[in-house]
Amino acid sequence: MIKKEDVCSDKKNNRMKGISVMINLEKEIREQPEVLAGISDKNMEEIRKLVLTAKKAGVNNICFAARGTSDHASIYAQYLFAIYAAVPCGLATPSAVSKYGPRFHIKIRL
Repeated sequence: MIKKEDVCSDKKNNRMKGISVMINLEKEIREQPEVLAGISDKNMEEIRKLVLTAKKAGVNNICFAARGTSDHASIYAQYLFAIYAAVPCGLATPSAVSKYGPRFHIKIRL
């Protein structure tokens, strides 16, 4: 038989789990600037090579197509290309393409 105090205890435990998750989430959010700075520093050589290759190829616009966490990485890449190559970027909507099948006309894009 389920006792009232057991149910109340479970509700309290679930609230505490929720608080714990929020504390971890806040901690991760506050760590982002330092983590992103480290990523830039660690990969600057590769970033420069990629930017140089794009410039030599005459790329004047970049369209990223990604889903999920790759979508978030693409947002970061948009900033890198805008800052280091002065190349405007956009983020495609791959679901629209795979589900509805539009045909894009893209020239000199990466």
